[in-house]
Amino acid sequence: MAAANGLLRMATSQGLAFIVASSAMRFRRELRPLQSFEVHSTVVSAGERDMHVLQLVYADGAERAFAGSLVRAVLRRGRELVPPRDVIGKLGADADALPPEPADGGPEIAAMATLEQALG
Repeated sequence: MAAANGLLRMATSQGLAFIVASSAMRFRRELRPLQSFEVHSTVVSAGERDMHVLQLVYADGAERAFAGSLVRAVLRRGRELVPPRDVIGKLGADADALPPEPADGGPEIAAMATLEQALG
């Protein structure tokens, strides 16, 4: 995802490190050996400290995901924490296009609920 949307290039040029702070995986069905699949990635929350990326795995034109993951990541420049919301905005995302930070329960709980809902 980072290479496709320009985050990797920006991170490299500005000395940013994309650090996975936590991740959760859910598997619903197995893929056969050598079966082709696609990974669909969506930023479901981006705040001042971290961001959450939902990744769903689809195969054989299936409407339901075979698996999914939720990644919580931070961006750092040395010891400095860089707000992901600012970096994503510099990539050309309109502020209205960025998901708001959930008010109640925190972004982790809301993001996990999104993962569970996506997998059914």
